[in-house]
Amino acid sequence: MRTQPYPNRLVALVFALTLSSSLPALAESSASTPVVSVVLSSAKPDTFMTLVAPRDKGEIDRDRDAAKNDESAADLAIRAANEREASEKAEVDLQKANVEQIKAEINLADQNKDEAAKKSGEAKKQYAELRLKLLEKRRDMRSAERGLAQAMKEAAGGIARACEREKNLGDKRGENPPFSATDASALAKRLRWENDVRDLEKQTLEAYREASSKRKTLTERESDVISKRLDVLSVQKEIVEQASR
Repeated sequence: MRTQPYPNRLVALVFALTLSSSLPALAESSASTPVVSVVLSSAKPDTFMTLVAPRDKGEIDRDRDAAKNDESAADLAIRAANEREASEKAEVDLQKANVEQIKAEINLADQNKDEAAKKSGEAKKQYAELRLKLLEKRRDMRSAERGLAQAMKEAAGGIARACEREKNLGDKRGENPPFSATDASALAKRLRWENDVRDLEKQTLEAYREASSKRKTLTERESDVISKRLDVLSVQKEIVEQASR
């Protein structure tokens, strides 16, 4: 079974708003594909099971390289997200100042008993505050996108590290020293080898467990981004409705 290095649908989500279309394409994959074998081969009741299914070295290398490429792409996404979040924060600060200026104008009109100017100012304030609300929601969305990009990097890095562990395991398995019940030296070597294989199996499984946990975090961050985008959409709808009154 080929291990898919990274759920491409999540990568696309990050890149939709944070990156340009000129970035390199990422490896095709499926978010529903597990990182380990779904069903292991059977084993006799009186034997140990192989708990990490053997894979071709070339396949492991491809998965590792694809994950590293995804990790590099995530670095670009993080930089883009940081830039756009900073831009949104600056827009929020400017709009807050604008709202305060309008409030001051309303107070002045009130002091001067200028009802027309006051009424006009109240209308301007209502729109400015709604505009500020939109900018704040956009700022929050950019923060969530940054979190998704970071989770993307960590998930890809987890897969790359797990592939390295799996490759070490495959190399150790390839040694396969002969078994001899009559040669004490050969028997001791064989037993050490079997123990090393079990240790590397444990390291590989632990690495894939960590990678799986990071994929779970990635899915949570994706949900965060979707929620924030829905918040932006809701305020945009408010603005349209206000303009149509």
